Amino acid sequence: MKQIIITLTILLLSTGLYAQTSETTDAPVNDEVVYSYAEKMPEPPYDVYKKISGVLKYPKEAKKKGIEGKVLIQFVVDEHGKITNIVVKKSPHKLLSQAAVEAVSQLPKWKPGIQYGKPVKVYYTLPLSFKLK
Repeated sequence: MKQIIITLTILLLSTGLYAQTSETTDAPVNDEVVYSYAEKMPEPPYDVYKKISGVLKYPKEAKKKGIEGKVLIQFVVDEHGKITNIVVKKSPHKLLSQAAVEAVSQLPKWKPGIQYGKPVKVYYTLPLSFKLK
């Protein structure tokens, strides 16, 4: 009796695993959808923070006023690796927001995210710190 239950359990589990695998390979990808997470997330083929530090300009007025803090930037890496739809999610001041958006908009293409074997649009969030010395 135990052997029959164990055999049935193994059969059911292996069938379920097979069904899950075949579902994921045949799933359609909608070009209009922007994924929050993809099987393979977008990646820059370079050091993002090095690139940003090369183009980021600390606003003079923000320096004068002693404004510092972290700006949280969200953007979409499209199916071609291009950065689009840049949005500030959190910022201590609009001057820092503008500088962060300007810097991120100058980043070169990334490797796009992959879902079901196809390149897709994926949201990406990047924190940028502004600190005075």
